[in-house]
Amino acid sequence: KTPNFPQKSPKNTHTNMVKDNTDVEMTSKIKKSADICQDTEDDRMLDIEDDEAGLRRSGHKLKPRGGRLSVCKLGNVFLFNWGKKVVFSVGPDWSYAIGIYVVSMAVMIPFICWLRYKDAPQYQIVAAFVLHVLHLLAYTLCISGNPGIPIKRIQQARLEQPSLEDLRKTGRTYCQHCLITTEKSDTFHCPDCDVCVENLDHHCPFMTKCVGGGNLCWFYSFLLLTLVCMFYISCISSLHVRKRH
Repeated sequence: KTPNFPQKSPKNTHTNMVKDNTDVEMTSKIKKSADICQDTEDDRMLDIEDDEAGLRRSGHKLKPRGGRLSVCKLGNVFLFNWGKKVVFSVGPDWSYAIGIYVVSMAVMIPFICWLRYKDAPQYQIVAAFVLHVLHLLAYTLCISGNPGIPIKRIQQARLEQPSLEDLRKTGRTYCQHCLITTEKSDTFHCPDCDVCVENLDHHCPFMTKCVGGGNLCWFYSFLLLTLVCMFYISCISSLHVRKRH
């Protein structure tokens, strides 16, 4: 006698086929999503490599520090970026900043203490303190901001040098150090900072770097507040000396 094997019902066969198709679809979706993520990551790495290659060709460095904070070295200037915004910069003559802070505090703090010793009116003491704070604030904003370095154009620098005829027709200039073409006639390459600066006024070691379109307003504010502080100290001191005599 032939053995009687149990036969599968057509319903169970159909259910198994549906499960197999579902598993195949889920596997294909997972593979597609993984491929998309891999392509996105590859594109992002290619963008970073392009930026680093452009900076490497022009002698600059880009150092990502995780998250949105990054440190970008352009020439002799270190730029601390939060996302796409420059929040702080350090120039090659950073040691001069320490001297400016020390001199400012060595003048204003003893003057405020002297006013309190002389029992000066409260408004004179408050005015001296406010001027001192504004003076240091203007100096800090001047030395910490971007002086006008074209960061995006330097990061996207190309090694191809345009011809002289093209530069004469367009009125542009080409920097062989930063490998960029500048449209503005007031954009120059600073040999001390070793980078191009837009609206370059001059290189000031007391501001630790160049003074350009990005910090020119704070530079004039700092000079104005310096004159105001000197005038205020002279006037108030002479007033108290006259009262004594």
